[in-house]
Amino acid sequence: MSDERLTAIETALQSRVRERGPVRMGILFTQHDQHRMMSLGSMVRDGWLFPILVGSADNIETTVKGATLEEGSYEAVEADTLEEQTAAALDLADKAKLDALGFSPHVAEEAVPLLQAAGGDLFPEHQPLMGLAAVALPEFPRLLFVGDVAVKQAPTVEEKAWIAEQAAVTVQALSVDEPRVAFLAAVEATNPGMPVTVEAEEAASKAQVQGAHMHGPLSMDVAINRTAAEKKKVPGEVPGRADILVGPTLTISRGVYQAMALLCGGRAGVTLLGGKLPVAIPGRADGDAGVLLSTMITAALA
Repeated sequence: MSDERLTAIETALQSRVRERGPVRMGILFTQHDQHRMMSLGSMVRDGWLFPILVGSADNIETTVKGATLEEGSYEAVEADTLEEQTAAALDLADKAKLDALGFSPHVAEEAVPLLQAAGGDLFPEHQPLMGLAAVALPEFPRLLFVGDVAVKQAPTVEEKAWIAEQAAVTVQALSVDEPRVAFLAAVEATNPGMPVTVEAEEAASKAQVQGAHMHGPLSMDVAINRTAAEKKKVPGEVPGRADILVGPTLTISRGVYQAMALLCGGRAGVTLLGGKLPVAIPGRADGDAGVLLSTMITAALA
């Protein structure tokens, strides 16, 4: 059941990407990365990815051989340092030669400061960014999304509302017409003695996306489990049916998605949002499946 569930989710994503043809994704790396290499070949052979490999000549050659990429199924741009690779990739994107970007797992954590430092029209200096994790769980009927998992250490109420809006619009682009967003807290009732609950309520009231449903505060169990929501008598569209979880801090959001992936047998991938191009930033612990999911989500948004 579990493998079938995960395969069905991935198959649906692949079908969506194939409809628009191969996505031209600039993939940046500074050293040979086994996870990226192993996943890359299957993505290209399945017909939904056309990689532009940006790296040193030696690393590109190693990756092409390891992924058994045929001539004509990829392009290569030589650049040694990650800073040079980022500049080269953004130059291609400025010329409309890229649909999306992807960082290999061991350099993904450097993506945010590099892109922010580069600035330009694609990632303006003052434009906020966020990391949205997609998690496919064996016994869960849909993808779960968690944000922000990459940028905001302690988001304000306004920033939490923006995170929710970005996530909701993104999930709508993935064919979930009425995404349900839960602002997480320890309990599902607003308590002035627990500021996080007050902030969750305020953020839920500020976030506005047509067709989306916002609710906060909600505890984790009430957000995703119908039985818990019914037992605790928490009404609304979101309790028990959340698609998106917005954590009160980066630590909690990141911990939630990593725990689901590592302890619950799930697969997780992260996409950086807020710029004019989506960016795949899989984590080093996400493995081949995480790299694949991160790349598929990013490609589907391109």
